[in-house]
Order: sequence, then structure tokens, then C-alpha cells
Amino acid sequence: KSLDIFKDLNYKKGIADCYNNIGTIYKSQSNFSKALEYYRKSLEINKLTGDKNGESINYNNIGIIYSEQGNRPEEALEYFKKSLKISEELNDEQGMSVNYTNISCLNKDMKNYRQALEYGYKALSITKKLGTLDTKQLVYLDLSDIHDSLGNIKDAFKYYKLYSETKDSILNKESHNKIAEMEVKYETEKKEKEIEIQALKISEQNLKLDSNRMWTAIFVICFLLIIAFGLITFSNYRIKQQERLKTEMLRQQKLRTNAIITTQEEERKRIAQDLHDSLGHKLTAVKINFEKIKGNTVENMPEMKTIFEQTSNILDETHKELRSISHQMMPKALQEKELAYAISELVEQTLANSDIKYKLTNNIPNDISENIGIGLYRVLQELLNNTLKHAKASVIAVQIFKNKDVLIMIVEDDGIGIKKNDTKEWGIGLKNIAGRVNALNGIFLIETGPVKGTVATVRIPIIIQKT
Repeated sequence: KSLDIFKDLNYKKGIADCYNNIGTIYKSQSNFSKALEYYRKSLEINKLTGDKNGESINYNNIGIIYSEQGNRPEEALEYFKKSLKISEELNDEQGMSVNYTNISCLNKDMKNYRQALEYGYKALSITKKLGTLDTKQLVYLDLSDIHDSLGNIKDAFKYYKLYSETKDSILNKESHNKIAEMEVKYETEKKEKEIEIQALKISEQNLKLDSNRMWTAIFVICFLLIIAFGLITFSNYRIKQQERLKTEMLRQQKLRTNAIITTQEEERKRIAQDLHDSLGHKLTAVKINFEKIKGNTVENMPEMKTIFEQTSNILDETHKELRSISHQMMPKALQEKELAYAISELVEQTLANSDIKYKLTNNIPNDISENIGIGLYRVLQELLNNTLKHAKASVIAVQIFKNKDVLIMIVEDDGIGIKKNDTKEWGIGLKNIAGRVNALNGIFLIETGPVKGTVATVRIPIIIQKT
């Protein structure tokens, strides 16, 4: 389940950790082939993202698999040394301790006693520094076995004695903790018994109270309960009223936002239509008339040819700019409900004249409602403009796809990222995006990317249009 979520978010670190955890579960089930498969998947991602600590853990886990299989000690040793190299580069003493111990044990099993002794002493040195009794106990026992195999009976006895002392120390510590725990439990039970006895005494005294006092107390309690019940009822009523008022205010706010967005889109459409139909046709007529005047005038006044050509070019550029403005306000493809084409055209035209490389994964269903299509288009338009203005990015990736009944859009760049992710600090652009997404009952999230840059995620429940 965790892996599926991280894959949806394209969060590489989370995916790598999940693969490693799944591999560890398979190892505990002695399913070594499956364990290796998932450890290698995790290693591949950690190498890609540059996560050295994760890479070291993967190498160590793969080495343990080969070591436990028993028939591949050389490969196990190779992976332990790779893990050790990274631990030494990172100055990770805990990782170095684990790797020294693993390499020592493996060399002992391979009967390379000198090398086993070398790494055993290194493990002991770090373990003493870290003060971890459990690991120190294992290292002492390992060194005792190695010296025994080498015939060094004196040293074997010395380290076995240290192993026994450390084991006793651990047991004494555990016993001390157990005794302390039992003492606390005893004192707690003792206090509870004292409280019970005291409560019984008070109960006996209360039973001996005068009946008049008892009835007076009952009357006062009933009176207070009635008042408390009335206050609670009134308080609940006020809370429910406030919740209804809040819900109604949110509903009205959403209606106003929808009305504003609808009005804006209708006005954009009207202005775009006017620009295209009225000014566009008039400019075309001016161009035709101008060309006629140009032909007659240039024949009689050749010196005016340059001026006429410059003016003709200005008319052409004006007509192009008019069409571009009209298209930006309401693209023709969007009006014709070709959302996928309109999205592709938006990304291409917005980033065409920049140095930003882009990748578009455009899997938009054809049967979503018009208001969702327009909303998604405007949100992407605002996010792309934000990237161009502020991100200083070199790469941007846009993914749009459907997951069950939810339309998901992820816009990710490798820019400078966002310094603050407090909605109070958002500019007008991000607030407009949040408003549009909220009006569509969706969720908008923007955060710093796993390595750098920014990741913006939009999730909108889809209303399928019935045909």
C-alpha cells in the first residue's frame, strides 16, 4: 500500500525504502531470490538519486543474503566491502561496526582467520567507542572462536571470559531493570490498595450520614444536573448552529467562486470572440485595402515602396498578435472540447521560446465535464507561468492521468524550490490555483521536490459526462 502511494507521487526515496523493506520480509521467510530482487530494485533507485546511506544498507543486505545461502561467500564479501567503503566515506561508525563484524564472521567461516582477526579487532574498537553491549558481546565471542581456530588458547580464553562478563553485565542490567519495574508495579498496586481502603472508609462514613443531608445532597445534585444538562444542550445547539453557519458560508463562498470563475471564462470567451470576429476581420479588410493602395501608389511613387512594406509588415504582426491574444484567452481546441490537444498545445507554446526542456505525459480522458477541463487548463497555465517567472528551472515534467474516479495532474521542476509552504505566504497566482481547485471539490498541494525543485499536485474528482 505504501509503495503504491509513493509510485503515484513519484517519490523515489519512498519507493526505494519500500523495496528494501519488502526484501527484508522475504529474507525473514527464507525466500532469498525474492529478497535479492527487491534489494536490487532499491539499490538501483538509491544509485539514481545519490542516496549513499541507502546504497550502503542495500549492499549490506545483499551480502547477508549471499552469506546465509552458504555457497556464495566471495560474493557476500564483495558486497560487505562495498557497504563498508560507503560507511567509511560517510564516517558512519554504526555502519562501519556492522560491516567489520560481518566481514570478520564471513572470513572466519571461509577459514581466512588472519583477515577475520583484523576486521574483528576493528569492529571491537568501534563497538567500545559506541558502547553497545549487545554488539560487543558478539564481537568478543567471534574473536574467541577465531583465536581458538588459530590455536591461540590463551587469547581464546581471554575473549571468551570478556564475552561471559559482558553477557553477565547485560543480564544484570536486564535484571536490575526488571527489579525496578517490579518495584514500581508493587508500589503502584500498594497505592491503589490504600486508595481502595480509603474509599471504603469514606463510603462507610457516607452511609452513616443523616438522611436529611443525603436528600439535600440528592436535591442539589439533581438541580446541578438539570442546569448542566441545559447548558450542554444549549452549548450543543450553538455549536451545531455555528457549524451550519460555517458550512453555509463555505457553500456560499464556493458558489461565489464558481460564479466568478464562470463569469471570467464567459468574459474571456466573449472578448476572444470579439477580437477574432470583429477586430480580426477589420484588420483583414484594412490589409486588403492597403495592398490595393500600395500597388497603385508604388507604381507612381517608387520612393514610397520601403514605407509601404514596413507598414504592411506592421499590419501582419498586429494581426498575428491579435490572434495570439485571442487564442490565449480561449484556445479554439478548448472551445471544441479537445482538452488533450489544448493541453499539449499550451505546454508547447508556453515553453517553446524558453531554455526549459519539458516532458508531457498526457493521458486525459475525453469524457470529463467542461468546467473541469477549463479549470485544469487554467491551473496548468498558471503553474507553467510561475515556473517561467520564478523557478529558474532547466527541466519541467507534466503528468496528467486518471486514477479510478480522480483526475491527477503533477507538475514537477528542478528549480530553486519554494522557501515557505505556508498558504498565508502564497501569492495571487497560487491562491487563484487553490481557489479554482477548491471550486471543483479538488485538492491542491505544492511542496519541495525529493531532491530539489518543486512538485505541484492537483487531484480533482471526475464527473463523467453521460452521452
